[in-house]
Amino acid sequence: MKRLLIALLFIPAVVRAEFLTGNDLFIKLTGDLGDRMYALGYVVGVYDVNVHITICPRVENTITAGQVKDIALQHLTNNPGQRHRNAEALVRESLAKVWPCQNRGSRNPV
Repeated sequence: MKRLLIALLFIPAVVRAEFLTGNDLFIKLTGDLGDRMYALGYVVGVYDVNVHITICPRVENTITAGQVKDIALQHLTNNPGQRHRNAEALVRESLAKVWPCQNRGSRNPV
């Protein structure tokens, strides 16, 4: 995953902080190459911020960026009625369902 993040640094892009809804993220995840790269960076960022807080994979070094993206996209695809919600919360919740933190109970902060 670190190699991917380093590689992304060499792709010219305009970076800006913005709040996305699940609808926005779904469009980017299914859009053109630029949109998909943006969305990949977004979901990997959500993973990185929440790992060991609300997301606790058992073997962290075997998880790929594509796997994280696939989980987020599957969740957005299977739950269209939730896409109006904050994209970060939706991604975090989808990843926490796959890799829950056993010692933190079932409560996920939103």
